[in-house]
Amino acid sequence: MRRPLIFTIFLILIIPTQGFSAGSSSSDSGNNSSYSVTSENIELKAAESAINRKEYKKAIVELNKILAEKPNHADAWNLLGFSARKSGDFKTAKTAYTKALSINPKHTRAMEYMGEMYLSLNQPAKAEELLSRLEKLCSYNCKDRDLLRSAIKKYKATSS
Repeated sequence: MRRPLIFTIFLILIIPTQGFSAGSSSSDSGNNSSYSVTSENIELKAAESAINRKEYKKAIVELNKILAEKPNHADAWNLLGFSARKSGDFKTAKTAYTKALSINPKHTRAMEYMGEMYLSLNQPAKAEELLSRLEKLCSYNCKDRDLLRSAIKKYKATSS
């Protein structure tokens, strides 16, 4: 009896879980539309604070300042995509997500957000392609994969 308990505690302490660079779901397709700051990247704090207040245009200004200094900052590109999408500028959003993924092809949050953008644009096949990529990248406990899977399921339920 005691050995399984010790083993379970050992697994809980030893097995790492995946970290996340951004907060809750942001889908325009019916999911919770909030964003919460969890990034430890100090230079993104002003933009993230603006996003939390739903001041997306202000966030875009802050992110463009960062990207002028650091054009290969994948997280800044991702948040620029998020802010542009929330502002209704899907062209800029797509460009920003694409840039984030070209810098970091394993940026799970960019894939999740881009998938949600495709659902907003009634392009579920493209969202499903991103979900497939996430499923290959994530083994377990992958919030971004689960959020996109849920958004696709909700999209299909409301589109039928």
